[in-house]
Amino acid sequence: MAAEDGRPGLSVKDRHSRIRRVYVNVSFYWFYWGDQPDERTSCLNLEAAIDRIEQAARSGWRTGEQAELCIDLGKIADAYRRA
Repeated sequence: MAAEDGRPGLSVKDRHSRIRRVYVNVSFYWFYWGDQPDERTSCLNLEAAIDRIEQAARSGWRTGEQAELCIDLGKIADAYRRA
């Protein structure tokens, strides 16, 4: 289900029954609900992704608005150039 801005994702309830949005980063095949490494999981194994999203919903989201997930591809490219 697409969000108002067109990003694909789904809505889930957290432990306080608040609706939270889990987005899909299509480029990297991730579901994500924040900008931290432990706030994303692979879309490729749906059973594991469902378990991880359920676990995150039970343990609680960070307060405040969800941050945009951004990957600096320039830093990744630079790391490969140095290697």
